[in-house]
Amino acid sequence: MTDKITGVSRQVTQQPTRTGGRESVSQGASAGNATHSRASDSVSLTRSAEQMQRLLVTAEGNEAAETSRVEQIRLALESGDYRIDAQDIAERLLSLDRQMGD
Repeated sequence: MTDKITGVSRQVTQQPTRTGGRESVSQGASAGNATHSRASDSVSLTRSAEQMQRLLVTAEGNEAAETSRVEQIRLALESGDYRIDAQDIAERLLSLDRQMGD
């Protein structure tokens, strides 16, 4: 099955071009013989982006350490060697509550 499309002109098209990192639309020749000129693009990261990249790298390293710690705790729980110190947990919760109250 085919449908005939009518009312479409191929005489003038708009083609996006990049200049200095900004995209603009320019009038071009017909779609069949369009020419492209490319300006060199550059990318620069803001300080925030650079900091985010460093944090991601750090987090990836911490993930491996956390995985190792979780495995140690899992093994200790299975063997019955993991002891929960209720006093220590209570002290840490109170310390956190004091910090949040400031």
